[in-house]
Order: sequence, then C-alpha cells, then structure tokens
Amino acid sequence: MYVEIESALAKITSVTPISEKHGKKRVPAHSIIFELAMSNTILIPLDKQLRSAFYQKPTSASADPKSGQTKIDTSNVEDGISQLKFPWWTQWIEIPGDLVGWVLTFHTGNSERSHIVLEDAKVSAFAVLPKDLGITLLKCKAIVHPSAHEKGKIDELLQTEVKISILPPDSAAQGDMIGHPPQTEAQDDASENEGDDPEAHDPDVFGEQPAASGDAPLEDPFAGTDLARGVVKSDAKVTTKKTRKGGPQPDGSWPFPSGAPAHA
Repeated sequence: MYVEIESALAKITSVTPISEKHGKKRVPAHSIIFELAMSNTILIPLDKQLRSAFYQKPTSASADPKSGQTKIDTSNVEDGISQLKFPWWTQWIEIPGDLVGWVLTFHTGNSERSHIVLEDAKVSAFAVLPKDLGITLLKCKAIVHPSAHEKGKIDELLQTEVKISILPPDSAAQGDMIGHPPQTEAQDDASENEGDDPEAHDPDVFGEQPAASGDAPLEDPFAGTDLARGVVKSDAKVTTKKTRKGGPQPDGSWPFPSGAPAHA
C-alpha cells in the first residue's frame, strides 16, 4: 500500500502517550489518530476495486436518506464518479497495511519554522467510510516520537482541525535539520566528481606557487628598505643615565661622605 497526503485538513480525534519496547529499552512515543474528509480518489491507491464498488456517475440527483431533500453535487471529481451507490452505508472499512519510516508534518503557525515535523513515523490502522457526493472519510493512526516541547504542542491540537502531511522520507527535497537548503543535482554531481580530475589542484594549471620548505618565507619582506641596508632612521633621542651616587667615581674613589670617621 502506498498513499500520500499533502496539506490536507484533518481532525485530531485522539492523542495517547504510549511506551514502545526497543530491544530491552522502553521508548516513549505518541499515538495520534486522524480523521480526514477527502476526495473518493483516495480509494484508488488503497484498493483499485474499492472506488468502483461504492461509487458511480450520477444517474439522478442525490437525496438525503433521512430527510429526502435533494443534495447539490459540489464535488470536483474529474471523471464524474461521485454518487454513492448505497446511501444507507454507514460502516467503516478497514484497510490492511502500514507505512513505516514516513514523515508526519503538522502545518501549524504561519511559517515552515513553526511546523511540527516528525520523522520515522509509523502510519497504520487505515479505515475508510464512503460518503455521497464524491467524499470519503479516511481514518488512520500514527506512532511518532516527539520531543518534550513537541508533545505539548500536539496535546493542544486534540479535537481540533489542522493541516497535515504524510509523505515518504526524501532528504534531498527536505534539506537537513539545521536549515541548509537541499542540494541540486548539479551540486551532487560536482561533489561526487570532486577529486577525480588530477589537474584540479595542480599549481601549474592554476598559477599557484608551491609552499616553501621549512619556516623560511618565500622572499624577504624587508628587501630594499633602510632596515635591510643597516640604516635606521628615527627621531628618538638617546640619553645617558646619570651616574648613581652609590657607584664608583670616574677617578676610582668611592663617594663616602666627607668628614666621616675612618674605621680601623
């Protein structure tokens, strides 16, 4: 079974915290049940015979089975197969199969940054209820592993309607989790072919100079300057320090105080 749902309005009828056993560990998870009103063409990927078994092209105006009032067909089914063959039908039909590893998205807020994107979702328990005028109710359950912050936001959506998408994982179209744009095919080819060309890093091709061995620079940055010729120009004044009083005098005598008594 393969079915994709993109930006469809769904009612969250149940949100239940559960615990899954992964090996010897218990992993917290959320079980979410959705109910969507969709075109009866959703039956085609679920079962090819199901749509033709319940729907036909209108043979007369559809009427409400209880009140008998005529219904206006506002369906936009392209092939015109919109009239329910059994207006009295009220039983849900269970569809076997599940989708493992898909991406469930809650289109909340006003921008993509506010959406709740849950990867590695398991979608199962599909059931359909054919309705007149080309409408089919679809019900399914998703097992996801949201973060603590996402759990609170999902709990607030209980018994409300929100647009959701259930799509297969496609990292090339979605980009990564830190906001980098998806790579184009040209970028992918360039990444794969990188390093195949032996001239890609040839210094002779790109005019690059090879690095010199050791720590010596390629050329003397001071060549041709006064510093290289041993000439230093400066406005600084050089002064000599005064002779300290405690040191010897030029004639070799020590500056003892005059009249000081001599020691034997």
